[in-house]
Amino acid sequence: MLESEPEPMTTALVGRLADLHAVADAVAGDGQRVVRWVWGGLFFLAVVAVGCYAFYAHSHEHNRLWLLGYLAAIAAGVVGFIVAHRREAQPKFVDSRALAEGFRVAYFWRVGGFDGDPISSYPESLVGELEWVRSVLKVEAASTGPERPDGGPLDFVVRAWIGGQARYFRKAHGRNECISIWLQRIAYGLVAAGVAVAVATFGLASWAPEVAKLHLDYLLVAIAVVPAFGGALLGFAGRLAYEARARQYGRMLALFDNARRVMAALARDMECSGIKPDLKASLEVRSRQVLAAVAAEAMAEQAQWVVMHRERPFEFIAAGG
Repeated sequence: MLESEPEPMTTALVGRLADLHAVADAVAGDGQRVVRWVWGGLFFLAVVAVGCYAFYAHSHEHNRLWLLGYLAAIAAGVVGFIVAHRREAQPKFVDSRALAEGFRVAYFWRVGGFDGDPISSYPESLVGELEWVRSVLKVEAASTGPERPDGGPLDFVVRAWIGGQARYFRKAHGRNECISIWLQRIAYGLVAAGVAVAVATFGLASWAPEVAKLHLDYLLVAIAVVPAFGGALLGFAGRLAYEARARQYGRMLALFDNARRVMAALARDMECSGIKPDLKASLEVRSRQVLAAVAAEAMAEQAQWVVMHRERPFEFIAAGG
């Protein structure tokens, strides 16, 4: 998001914060794709294992190939889990995302000419969860002072940071909310379909036993596999926290939208003709206070995001019926 606006002239040290953000953001993006693929693969293999076991257990032939497929799916899932766990795919993704967001705030903090340390806005109760991330951010932020002692270009900060983040969170909120809703609808639909098949099987067994006997193997497999697939979708959505992220992104959207409106109102007041110098100075101080408060809230919210994702480590649960 730093590239969405032309940057003002900055010192090499402040420019380094932008470079560090770009690197951490790229690493986080790659990590996020890996995490999604791993979670998707684990849940897919769980569904395959359930299906293979169901075909093996409920067919008259008890074909050993289905049992072999079940064992292969379990083995592939275990190997994938071990590889992802040893490479620390999820922790690396979470930490790199925390670094990227911290560098983003630090960059605009310095460009805007703010004093102090934005990293101190991490909640004290979560310092232990983010100690090494916090230490890196503090070292890099401490190596740069405010870009301009008399105050930085607030219009750039408002456009590139406040406006850019508002646009990002609007898209992210809508995307995650849509994914969450549709995954839940599909999952509940599959569970309902499994129940419907069970009811249909009961009806056939009661009033058309010959028909039920002819198709019983397939009906029993459907009763087992279809709801399992729905449950896997719910688990996938829960592990990737689509609903929780949608709520969080909604809160951040409200924060940056409100900040943008407040900053626009303050800018209009400062541009009024005939405004007294002392009142204009007071409005600029108020503008900086608003931006500092937004930075503090963004850092606190990022800390909560880290904790939320660290509470969802990789797990592999063997499936059976």
